[in-house]
Amino acid sequence: MVTRIVLAAVCLSLASPAYAKPPISWVDGPMFAKSGPPPGRITFLVHGPVDVSDFQKDFVSAFGGDEAAGQAYFATALTECLSGARVLGARPRGIQRDERHRLGWTLFPSPDTITWVISWTESLETDSIRLDGADSLSAALARAGADWLIVLDGLVATLAPGEPGMAQMAPGGQMLMEGGQLPVATLAARVVVLRAHPARIGGSGRVSAWRTTGRVRKSSVDDMAEAFALELERALKKR
Repeated sequence: MVTRIVLAAVCLSLASPAYAKPPISWVDGPMFAKSGPPPGRITFLVHGPVDVSDFQKDFVSAFGGDEAAGQAYFATALTECLSGARVLGARPRGIQRDERHRLGWTLFPSPDTITWVISWTESLETDSIRLDGADSLSAALARAGADWLIVLDGLVATLAPGEPGMAQMAPGGQMLMEGGQLPVATLAARVVVLRAHPARIGGSGRVSAWRTTGRVRKSSVDDMAEAFALELERALKKR
């Protein structure tokens, strides 16, 4: 099966991804330092909508009856996390070091009139990926003043149901709830790292992140987007 991503025309054909493999496979070894991608030279593209089928009923409640608004908010939250509009990381407690930061990546500009194509071939044993139109991509990255483009493709948000706890009688006669498990929300995507000068594929893979959640609210979407952005950053700088 071949997935063709014609980014200049913004069209897409996808299959459901699997997540058993390591996050990013590099063609010639890791491309970034341990500190991660340099903010000023990175562009990113969130390609296609986020599949939020698992959240349809929850989004109707969380977004005032407009489930489409939930999908749009998901894309906005992720874009703001990657662009640096939002601070990532937990607030430090006590003497903990403050590790909050902004990614500061640049949203890739509107696609060119000349197409460049990524073809992704999946099989049970291995995946292969190919870039056509490298010169067009190189020119686009030069105009954007960027050295790398990170493409997120086939984003899927899933929600695994929780398990109810059991009521237990405490010695004092009070009823206590024990056990149980909160629902688990996961956001996953294909990732392609493209390098300029000359344009070529530097790495590719799949990244996913999860958070437990109670009732789904806008803040739940914020948490998922932040968790994914942090996990993507870790995958890109992993040695």
